[in-house]
Amino acid sequence: MNRWTRRGLLIGGIVVALPVAAIAGGKLFCAVRPPKSRVSLLQSYFPATEATDTLGAQYLEQSGSSALASLQRLERQAHIMRAAESGCRISTMSAFEQACRDDFRAGRVGCIDGWVLSQTELDVVAVCGAG
Repeated sequence: MNRWTRRGLLIGGIVVALPVAAIAGGKLFCAVRPPKSRVSLLQSYFPATEATDTLGAQYLEQSGSSALASLQRLERQAHIMRAAESGCRISTMSAFEQACRDDFRAGRVGCIDGWVLSQTELDVVAVCGAG
């Protein structure tokens, strides 16, 4: 018997429609976020803690750099800023992860108090710890 029943068609339609609805809902949720300043965007993804404050201060002291220079380096990474401005947490974290991988591949790393961190991670702790 190769007849489609109403129940079979309904279940098949639901199975196909659920993932499409989930993806569309996720994109809609990410699209309706209000715009924020770039520093507050970063701080919303990486809230300051005692550890980030300490690590950021040590990095700035050791490098002789400033939090503003770190923010400018982060702003030059267009894919991170686009993802952060979209408000989509998954896209933003994915962009940060990719930037960190690229830093390690290119040898842009720093060692602070025994921690080996990518330049992107160091910039984030400098910006978020300073705010």
